[in-house]
Amino acid sequence: MLYMIIEMGSFNENHMVKYIQNGLQPFEEAAFMNELSDYSHAVAVIKAAVEQSRYRALQAGNAELISLYYGIGKYVSENTRNGVWGTDAIKQISMRLQKEWPGLRGFSESNINNMRQFFEEWAPYVNRQPTADDLDWKEFLSIGFSHHMEIIAKVKDV
Repeated sequence: MLYMIIEMGSFNENHMVKYIQNGLQPFEEAAFMNELSDYSHAVAVIKAAVEQSRYRALQAGNAELISLYYGIGKYVSENTRNGVWGTDAIKQISMRLQKEWPGLRGFSESNINNMRQFFEEWAPYVNRQPTADDLDWKEFLSIGFSHHMEIIAKVKDV
């Protein structure tokens, strides 16, 4: 943890030099930390690091879910629109997923239909050569699925 704090700039050069000169080991870090006079600053720095890390983890998780939903939407679209599956397929798949994975959330019949719609609406933009004024994909992936669905609904209303 001390290394993270040093990396974030919470210790000044004198602290760093003293730490290196004394050859402190990790178990001695607590004694070294006691020499700091402003623990509230240390707590604030650590809290900020944790909050930043949580935010990055949420962003990464959201991007992964958006990618997953896009892929499932593509799979469902290709099989339903090309006549491979019958009209009841999405309902049956949803029920089987919920039976085989009790407590699984997000894979109701309506959500799987939303994944298909998500793919079908965004596919023309995703599967083309990028342009100068193209979407920022990092921002695209940072938008939650429910917000994407709301955007699609609002655009269709226009």
